[in-house]
Amino acid sequence: MKYDASGEFAVRPGKLTIIENDRQATPEKLELKFVEDQLLSMNCTIYNAFNQSQEKFEQDVSVLSLRRYVPIGQQIMMIQKLWEER
Repeated sequence: MKYDASGEFAVRPGKLTIIENDRQATPEKLELKFVEDQLLSMNCTIYNAFNQSQEKFEQDVSVLSLRRYVPIGQQIMMIQKLWEER
């Protein structure tokens, strides 16, 4: 992952290789290189989630609501405390 110095975006370079038939002596390959702007993707996901009704938002499994975040937040706080005690 690479971050722009301005902090405005994070990009993740990637490559997808599709092998037509790996049983051939020289299989054909299709290679696609791409770059994903993860901050843009994250913002679009967040705005789409907020655009739902409250009921749908709470039921959406792709959204980590505050209620569902509590156990994760508690684990992070416990890890931080243990780290500081070292």
